[in-house]
Amino acid sequence: MNKLRILGLAGILSIAGAASAGTISLPSTGENVSGGLDQNYIITNDTTGLYTGAVPGDAVIVTNPAPQWATLQGAMWIGPAADENFPGFTNEGSTTYQTKFSVGDPATASLDFWLLVDNAVTIYLNGKQVYQDSSSGLYRGFKTPAYVPITSNFISGMNTLQFVVITAYGPTGLDIANTPEPATMTLAGVALAALGLLRFRKRRAC
Repeated sequence: MNKLRILGLAGILSIAGAASAGTISLPSTGENVSGGLDQNYIITNDTTGLYTGAVPGDAVIVTNPAPQWATLQGAMWIGPAADENFPGFTNEGSTTYQTKFSVGDPATASLDFWLLVDNAVTIYLNGKQVYQDSSSGLYRGFKTPAYVPITSNFISGMNTLQFVVITAYGPTGLDIANTPEPATMTLAGVALAALGLLRFRKRRAC
């Protein structure tokens, strides 16, 4: 095989590896459940009147979701109550969900995931806002998944990620699914395709 081709392929593979270095794996909601509670996400504040536990306390797995809610593969909705399938527009307020993770090198850290929310969410990393729904998200956040990439505001050691979910129309909840970084997956795909092409050419040359 041509040395230049080998070096080119090695470069592609090294870039793919570098893109994934420092990527944080955020647990999906519903990934670690005990007694109907999510062990990875806690509720630190609730003004909806739906949460009956002590604050802070583990988020509740929603077992009776609102019929209009979509779902993310490999994840479950969490909320202040297991039953979120009720009519009426009487519940207003917010629920704050929190999870923590450790970071070694803040300069190379990154985090990405998909989420569904009812109705809208603002996300804070270490007390600084890193994401907020657009105004249209208030109406389609539970049907259309949003991709959230976070590349800043990390600190060395333990980091705190908070989701402040606003509700104004009754049911409320949050659904998060971990996902590989798209850029990493694209580069890895290019590397594999290049490797396959080189093997094909080698077989034809024999």
